[in-house]
Amino acid sequence: MKTHKLVLIGNAYSGKSSIVMRLVKNRFVEYLESTIGAAFFCYHLRDDNLEEVKLEIWDTSGSEKYNSIMPLYYRKASVALTVFDISNKQSFKDVKKWIENVRAVEPDCIIYLLANKCDLQPQVSKEDYEQLAYDEQIECITCSAKTGEGLSELVQKMHLKLTEKPHLQIVREVISQPEPEVKGYCCR
Repeated sequence: MKTHKLVLIGNAYSGKSSIVMRLVKNRFVEYLESTIGAAFFCYHLRDDNLEEVKLEIWDTSGSEKYNSIMPLYYRKASVALTVFDISNKQSFKDVKKWIENVRAVEPDCIIYLLANKCDLQPQVSKEDYEQLAYDEQIECITCSAKTGEGLSELVQKMHLKLTEKPHLQIVREVISQPEPEVKGYCCR
């Protein structure tokens, strides 16, 4: 099984953690605390041919005080999900900065633009974010972590790109090994 690094980027409160919770646990929590630094999750993508891809997901903080360490999370990322809150104009205005930051560290990273919170009243027009995606030559998906809308489409597109794009950097191949035998001593 091949393993790829995925990083979620975007302003604080854009819904990055909620997207991860929906993907990994199929749950939505109304009020999540803001991520401090980054959080780590694993997620497996599998198709009908049983080709499996493991994603190491880094849910990064959108808070400015962590900007200096964000490039550490971008390094060796195969996929970046750039998330903005469709009901927050500033969240959208900052998208280009997030994309530029990832490209500066990983120019070959596959980037998706996620227009999150489509269940709310939009403050950003669909034409505006689709134009930005076109200009940046990335795919755009309108989604809602709350309802799950658009996330199946995202998973399908990611799986297709990760299994058909041979030049992607593989973080590591996971090889199953037997668990070491415990001999009865706690710390030896």
